[in-house]
Amino acid sequence: MFDDERAKEDGIRFMVGKWQSDFVIEVFSADRAENPVEEFITEEGRSFEGLEFEFFEDHTMDIKTPEGKGAHGTWEQTDYMEFSYDLDLCTEDYLANANRTMIMWRDGLMFETGFLGIGLVKISDGRITEEQKIEDVLPEAQDSDYDEIIGRYFVEKVMSFANDSFDLFTKEEYLGSGENDREVLNMFDMVYDICGDHMMKVWMKIPEGFSDDMIQDALDSKQLLEVDGGYGMTEEKEWKKVGGKYYYSETAMDENGDESISWEELTVEDDGKINLGDMFILSKE
Repeated sequence: MFDDERAKEDGIRFMVGKWQSDFVIEVFSADRAENPVEEFITEEGRSFEGLEFEFFEDHTMDIKTPEGKGAHGTWEQTDYMEFSYDLDLCTEDYLANANRTMIMWRDGLMFETGFLGIGLVKISDGRITEEQKIEDVLPEAQDSDYDEIIGRYFVEKVMSFANDSFDLFTKEEYLGSGENDREVLNMFDMVYDICGDHMMKVWMKIPEGFSDDMIQDALDSKQLLEVDGGYGMTEEKEWKKVGGKYYYSETAMDENGDESISWEELTVEDDGKINLGDMFILSKE
């Protein structure tokens, strides 16, 4: 089974729409020339001019023959440049007995029936449902569902290396394995405030011995955005609910110093805990 999701998205954009017969190739001819469909007639007197295929986003398809007959079926992508189809009922022998595989051929498609290759050219695009980009969608209106997410959360588990594997561990499990990386231990002291104004505040515990001057320097340099109760806010993220799912923003800096924002899914588990990008499990206060 072909499972490259990105390629399948491209495949849908390529396939969905109306296609029409354009040329015919005699497979065993010396030059395998592309004969214009309007000029080609088989020895039995058959013409393929006017043959139409229409592919839909839901992977169904219709065929209209030059004789005005029709066929209905389904299609799927089976490789990067290959598609297969199946017809429910077809009375035309050359379609019923055709190789049920289509390949990308230059800018179009081609399928084989007998010793002939029939080339198709796309004549119009079909309707494709476009997914909304998270960054373009405004947060959904406030409702009671937000009660399940708004609040203060402590880090219960951190994705880390312990017991010879990477997994989500509690602080006790991590220390019990003999590991004691300070950076990982600091993560267990993080606090997340998910606020009703669609902001997520990330707090780090201020280390012991951190003087008032050091704290002020951190505030002046924007390493800390705010200080409250022994914790310093290190960043603010935006969160929103779109299509029944929660997302939060992540900011990254490229090698040129330019910022880019991506949206990651925030999963509320059945027990009310939050899975934050498979890196943290957060437990509500």
